[in-house]
Amino acid sequence: GDECFVGLVRGTNRRWPQGYGHLGDWSLVGLAVDLPAGRYCDVASLPERFKRGRVSCPREVVVGADGRVTSGSVPEGDLSAIYTGAMLPKRGPPDGESRRLRAGN
Repeated sequence: GDECFVGLVRGTNRRWPQGYGHLGDWSLVGLAVDLPAGRYCDVASLPERFKRGRVSCPREVVVGADGRVTSGSVPEGDLSAIYTGAMLPKRGPPDGESRRLRAGN
């Protein structure tokens, strides 16, 4: 959708265990979620409701300008949930890097 994305990995396939075993984490990299570019809090990783003003989350998903995930995964046996209301601020360069840039180095 244009406002949210949810993905889940159930874990071991017990119906046919001889052929599957553990499924592992699901990398979302390259998946088209068609959300605006930015950093999103995976609200499924929070012990409480998402509150505006957060600067980080236990798990995050990054969406590129083309609407595809550039960073993020769904842990085995868990789910990932992102939506436009849970965008995080852009990350700037590391502290030392910003100082060097200001100093002209």
